[in-house]
Amino acid sequence: MVDFKLTEDQTQYQDLAREFALNEIAPFASKHDHSGDIAESICRKAWEIGLMNLHIPEEYGGIGLSVFDGCVITQELAKACAAISCTINANNLALTPLLLAGNESQKQEFLGGLASEFSFAAYCAQEDSNNSWGTQCNTEARQAVHEFVINGKKIAVANAEQAKWFLVIAREKESSLSAFIVPNHLPGISISTREKSLGLRAYPTNTVSFQDVKIPSANLVGQIGQGWELVIRTRSRFYPLIASTCVGLAKASLEFAAEYAKARQTFGQPIANHQAIRLMIADMAKDIEGARLLALEAAMLADHNVQSNASTDRLMANAQPARMAKSFAQDASLAVSTNALQIYGGYGYSKEYPVEKLMRDAKCLQLFEGTSNHEQVTIAQEFALSQT
Repeated sequence: MVDFKLTEDQTQYQDLAREFALNEIAPFASKHDHSGDIAESICRKAWEIGLMNLHIPEEYGGIGLSVFDGCVITQELAKACAAISCTINANNLALTPLLLAGNESQKQEFLGGLASEFSFAAYCAQEDSNNSWGTQCNTEARQAVHEFVINGKKIAVANAEQAKWFLVIAREKESSLSAFIVPNHLPGISISTREKSLGLRAYPTNTVSFQDVKIPSANLVGQIGQGWELVIRTRSRFYPLIASTCVGLAKASLEFAAEYAKARQTFGQPIANHQAIRLMIADMAKDIEGARLLALEAAMLADHNVQSNASTDRLMANAQPARMAKSFAQDASLAVSTNALQIYGGYGYSKEYPVEKLMRDAKCLQLFEGTSNHEQVTIAQEFALSQT
């Protein structure tokens, strides 16, 4: 039997995240949504109290929390603002390949750097609007004497303008992917203007271009051709955090909707007494609980499944629970936030009320790091392969 009961330490981190979200994120969420600016001061405060770079081990200055711990924290942060929560979590995506395959020198410099000084790192994999994880990779890493030369373009790179370094997925040869650390100060790196989006507006993304960017050979993460393995294993560890972001947003949507339904009256009684509203709220609660459990199960499996050198089929199979959790939570988050807006009626469409932002953010989350539909296609393909 799977036991998701929180330990004393996990409960303390949950309480810390809930208090931080209530006092430091929620009061400023609307402001950053309106401006579209990164919430850098909030992220700095999160870093100072240990809510950023969660998975850096203690030997490199971090606190070494598990993916499961990260999900518990992320749910609380995302209830206050999914966009700011994503900004805080983005470093976890960039640093995961280093955790999995980085050498000691890389970990000391780059993981230790994130732990000792407030800064951002950015994950650069996406080149196609439908796929975020490197399968359509045209960025080239040409090997020269004692260095690699990077050429290509990555889209939808989070925190690109603030990033101290990039984790870049590129093709070293025609058919093999590799991972590289690219410091932001090198000649040949250019960053586009910030992209304007419907939701997650406080989670800025940019296009990053690399033109003859030279990096030392020591900045190769793992081995030549190990990039696809790292992409899959990173997905297994980061997807549960995305799912938990969706859960946090959906919880906020349900709470706002339930409170409004008890206060709003029609025909002399609260609309919460109407069966149609009650059924909507019941469906919202079911979807949230299903998404929460899938996210926690995927996180637990990711924490236990840390081995490398597995076959591609085995790696893909290990990633499937994370993919299911992400896809289900993405769709559930949009459905719940849409129902919340519906319960508010015409007021829900007004910016004077919180649910229109939740729905906009949820729609972006449904497309986040690969659309929910893309995950469904991959799940179906893997299921069919497993039955042959």
